[in-house]
Amino acid sequence: MITGLTDRESVDRAFAVGARDYVTKPVHITVLKHRILQVLREQELIHHLASVNQQLAISNQDLQQLSRTDDLTRVANRRYFDEILLSEWHRLANLKQFMSLLICDIDHFKQYNDHYGHVKGDECLEAVAKVIASSATRSPDLTARYGGEEFVLILPDTDSAGAFQVAKRIHMNLKQANIPHQGLEPVNVVTMSIGVSSVIPCSDMVPERLVKSADTALYQAKARGRNCTMIADFTSQL
Repeated sequence: MITGLTDRESVDRAFAVGARDYVTKPVHITVLKHRILQVLREQELIHHLASVNQQLAISNQDLQQLSRTDDLTRVANRRYFDEILLSEWHRLANLKQFMSLLICDIDHFKQYNDHYGHVKGDECLEAVAKVIASSATRSPDLTARYGGEEFVLILPDTDSAGAFQVAKRIHMNLKQANIPHQGLEPVNVVTMSIGVSSVIPCSDMVPERLVKSADTALYQAKARGRNCTMIADFTSQL
């Protein structure tokens, strides 16, 4: 701002309305030139810092996403599953709503690796992860790799009947994927055993009980002959 006013009140008012600098008359052209150049340099620096901050924010988001994602299958990893399981448990306990958990295990996966090799085994894991994730697409649903050939699926606000329908959809979609598994008679395609557990969380229970219950149901599905779903009787395990 160029002005003939030099009193403090005028200076304060000029900066209050957005002036970047304050030059009084008479104006010395060299001083004015350097003042303008300084303002331009400051403006350029501000734009540069804003751009750097934006790039940092994007990089931080990417790093956060990587820290939550399984390297191979690109679904959530075990650490992020544990985090979401706990937070959803408390949220649904407050709302007094159901929470369901599916534990999915690829049938005879060691046989698959032995027959096709580990590269094909990795491709199989990727394909199965996509099948599971595409079978539960609501925004709060979470598919995660639990370890090895096991996957878990968190279904908030879902009772056992709803969870069973999701499990049926997984079986159907996996059948349609038609991933060859020679030697797995009589189907000769990749199949999956699923354990389901559902409960309304409460403060005197821990989410690990839900995991244990679903795991028990998974072993029941395997004992039944695999390629099926079993639902846990959660109350009998309390």
